Amino acid sequence: RAGIIELHLEGWSDEIADRCLDAWRGLPRQVSDEQRTLAIRLLFVHTSRAEGFPNTLLEAWSHGIPSLSCVDPDGVVARMGLGEVVADVATLITATQRWMVSPDQRRAAGAKARTHVIAEHGPDAVLDRLLNVLSAAGAAHRKRTTPA
Repeated sequence: RAGIIELHLEGWSDEIADRCLDAWRGLPRQVSDEQRTLAIRLLFVHTSRAEGFPNTLLEAWSHGIPSLSCVDPDGVVARMGLGEVVADVATLITATQRWMVSPDQRRAAGAKARTHVIAEHGPDAVLDRLLNVLSAAGAAHRKRTTPA
């Protein structure tokens, strides 16, 4: 399946994987493989507990892709409805099956995910916070170095 994550979920896995691959092949050539894969916009499954706040979640959410994740950074997945938090493999399989047959649910959660990324992690939000930190650091430095 040439670089596409294979789905191994009883019965319908080959059909879903084939549709993903067909969609991936149909995207314009000037788009990167990662963007082509994300443009399919189905569902992002994150199973690593090793990361604190995985950038891969932000990447998926920025493309409007909801997530199933065993990690919920700051409770944002559950609180904001950006997907679903799963505790084990059995729950992951059940959740994946439920989400894959619910395109409206995926679209709604994906829209919330994209909105969240723009509001909390987009350039305007990040630059404003950075400017505040740098301004405070500059003021503290001037206060320490300015003669009394």
